[in-house]
Amino acid sequence: MNIKHILFAATASIALSAPAFADDTYQTTTKVQKDSSGNYDETNTTTRTDAAGNTTTYQKNAKVGVDAMGNTSKNTTTTKVTDGVATPPHVVHTSNTEQVKDGVVTTSQAVAVDGKVIDAKTETKTQ
Repeated sequence: MNIKHILFAATASIALSAPAFADDTYQTTTKVQKDSSGNYDETNTTTRTDAAGNTTTYQKNAKVGVDAMGNTSKNTTTTKVTDGVATPPHVVHTSNTEQVKDGVVTTSQAVAVDGKVIDAKTETKTQ
């Protein structure tokens, strides 16, 4: 009789804890735009919701611009927003830019956490 109670308790605990082991859900969207001049714009967004209801959203934007003189501008940004059920939203934003104009390359990078820039640098070089 004791073994039946132990097996029942073990089975019940596994069955009742199943929601805690539920898989995370993901939703992803992608938007791409191109034109005949070589300009390119892409946005990817992925939202993850865990079993507890916490949501994390990742967004990546990539943009490439080309003018008639062959000068280019490349820009990528990423944003990660974590919004917990019992915690305030947490935002991490990164930005990378490269501009080539008349043989001069300017690159810049920046990282911001919750609206505060924690790292930023710019560098200019001749090609």
